[in-house]
Amino acid sequence: MKKILIISSNRLGDSILTSGLIEYYKKKNVMNLITFVCGNLPAEIFIYSKNIDVVIPLNKRRMSFHWFILWTKIFNNIWDEVIDLRGTGISYFLFTKKRIISPFFDKHKKKKIHKVVSISKFFNSETIQPKIDIKKINIPRFKKYFITDHFTNFIAVAPGANWIPKQWPKENFVKLFEKLTKKKFFRFSRFVLLGAKSERNIGEYISNLFDKKRIVNLIGEPSLIEICTILKKCNLFIGNDSGLMHLSASLKIPTVGLFGPSDVNQYHPWGKNTLGITTPESPTELMGVESFSPKNKYSLMKSLEVLTVEKEILKFYKRINEKKK
Repeated sequence: MKKILIISSNRLGDSILTSGLIEYYKKKNVMNLITFVCGNLPAEIFIYSKNIDVVIPLNKRRMSFHWFILWTKIFNNIWDEVIDLRGTGISYFLFTKKRIISPFFDKHKKKKIHKVVSISKFFNSETIQPKIDIKKINIPRFKKYFITDHFTNFIAVAPGANWIPKQWPKENFVKLFEKLTKKKFFRFSRFVLLGAKSERNIGEYISNLFDKKRIVNLIGEPSLIEICTILKKCNLFIGNDSGLMHLSASLKIPTVGLFGPSDVNQYHPWGKNTLGITTPESPTELMGVESFSPKNKYSLMKSLEVLTVEKEILKFYKRINEKKK
């Protein structure tokens, strides 16, 4: 038995992409004790993990004081391994037999590879697949939206993202739904909008333009663990590059991610039934203009045409349904 400390990301998506390390260490020895450090948001899911013994949520503080608070919680241990995915200085001030800090294979490479491939190469392992292996829970609060005689198909949609330049315009989602609902595959589909409380205005804009039975706006309502149960009832996920996109893919939901300023090679949804659709311009081209600033409050995804997204989704969904036959 070994005591393993994994310091993961504050962000949901990055925590999910490296979540395979939990099972990786449990497979080495099922008795290994795993302590997992992550942001408050991903902690909402990982506290339900079957393979994690202790979850420590990291609440950001001013002047990086959260790292000192974390250190007080973990320094009084002798760890067998510390895996620091954040590359923080705190790892050097812990008692441990082995330190692994920022284990990303492509750190100094020009060619960018996916984060999952990157970490797998470092551990000289077969692909360390992201895995959200949560305990079985029953959350009936949103069950009513999936009990219907008319709708036979449920599509989860996340029209927001944690950074506005990564958000495909909400007007485009409206146009996409108008087109998809006329197609055979989606004629009896109900679209379920998901996202953070800060994205409620997007959900209201979209849902107000459709019949309430067709578009269900749940943005800002379910907790993250409730979103897991909702996703498991869905036949498809469509959304921007976001934590919810990676969550959907890790739950093995057929997942379509829309990409612009984020690199699809590094962050596309991971899994067999996944698809990344990109803007015509690369991230470098989108962010290389003189007027660009990370603080800009406008989308860099406008060049991704609705027709392109529609065609790619129809092709993708048709292929998945043919596999089921």
